[in-house]
Amino acid sequence: MGILEYLFENFTMVEFIFIGLAVEVLAILFLAQIRIRAAYLFGKVSKEQYHQSLKEKMGLSKFKKGTIIFYIALSIFIFIGTGFSLQWHSEKNINKWKLGEIGGQESLINEVSQNYIEEKDICDMCIGISQFQRTYFVCMSQSPINNSATLDNSSVFEIGSITKTFTYAAMLKTLNNHNIEIDSPIAAYLPKNIMQLNSNIGNITWQQLATHTSGLSRMPMGWNLVTAKSLFEMYTLGNPYEGFTTEYIYDYLLSTDIEKADKELGSYSNLAVGLLGLLLSEVENKSYPQLIADYITSPLNMTSTTVNLPTKKDKMVNGYGQYRRLGSLVVSAQSAPSIFSNGLAGAGAIRSSTKDMMIYLKNSMKDYKNSVFQEAKYTSLLSEKAKVNLGWIVVDMPGKLGESIIAHDGATGGFRSYLGFVESEDIGVIILANGTRSVTSLGKNILQILAKESKKSASIANL
Repeated sequence: MGILEYLFENFTMVEFIFIGLAVEVLAILFLAQIRIRAAYLFGKVSKEQYHQSLKEKMGLSKFKKGTIIFYIALSIFIFIGTGFSLQWHSEKNINKWKLGEIGGQESLINEVSQNYIEEKDICDMCIGISQFQRTYFVCMSQSPINNSATLDNSSVFEIGSITKTFTYAAMLKTLNNHNIEIDSPIAAYLPKNIMQLNSNIGNITWQQLATHTSGLSRMPMGWNLVTAKSLFEMYTLGNPYEGFTTEYIYDYLLSTDIEKADKELGSYSNLAVGLLGLLLSEVENKSYPQLIADYITSPLNMTSTTVNLPTKKDKMVNGYGQYRRLGSLVVSAQSAPSIFSNGLAGAGAIRSSTKDMMIYLKNSMKDYKNSVFQEAKYTSLLSEKAKVNLGWIVVDMPGKLGESIIAHDGATGGFRSYLGFVESEDIGVIILANGTRSVTSLGKNILQILAKESKKSASIANL
């Protein structure tokens, strides 16, 4: 893991701001001391003047003193403004809820998962595992019992970019129902003014939107008030997605440049999947929430899964833009709910529970065996270690087991998620958590544990 990757994995943006302000104050004090000490060493000031300067003003000018005061005041303002709180939890208990069994691996998975939430400072986390038609759920919480509702497999989390897999599934159904070829261009479903002013957008195909090879940017950001407000909301633990409306996305596409579409190498794009959601709504003449309900959640009876607002508000888990335990001291700040406007809803707007996502996981494992996912032309490279197969990220399993993991993870301001399964085995996992620490490595680790056990059992059976 590189230095930058480690930093972004373990520190939030707000923490970076605090660290930056602290470093700036220390640098001012340090440089001031260096300046006055150098003046004394080179005979520019007498010994009496040197000690008097240290005593009276620490070698600082009025401007530098004012700067330090400003930074301290700004830190206090950010701390209060973003809702930070300090709590003393003398007991460090992990509250657990469990259901089901998968044949003997539960204790090891519980141990690995508990170590992970303690190491990564995750407040609440629920895990669902499917193995050979058996299921196991475990939820863990570091919240004091009197501070939180019971965490179980019906608790609702924001699933972030796992939403994209719902959008891809809806795409395959929509295109099939309307006899639209997956490698055909999207021009016929775009507003006419886009085709008149930026016709290159129309040459993008449905396949390219689903394999991150469209050439569209990661986010629809520019030098405008919507972008400025989004960045402000992100840094203050607010809702950064509300401004990206349908109108904004289409206006952005009027003038945006796209990189040359490359079927061999992808570039991850929230904008592309947001646009895909808009186009599917156009084809079906229904809203994105209705599209997902009609094609996925209603047929699968996923009653806790919604776009944006949860059906059961009392089951919604709080998001945390900051949660860190320093012994018995807990530094935390809740994040605002992530409410997506239509323009990016297809990229991250869904909320769900591990109970519902277990249904979705099993259905996805079955659907992935369909012939469309076996065609190489629908796969593109995302990096040296990952490829995209119609939206699903495919990576090699750690540990040289010769298996591939089909997965997608997700992140919003106060939540993290992971859904993955082993291509050649009937093994899958869903992890939903709050906070800002990725759960992807935990998901891969659990799949590796299950795959090793599966191979061990198969070897014994063949004796």
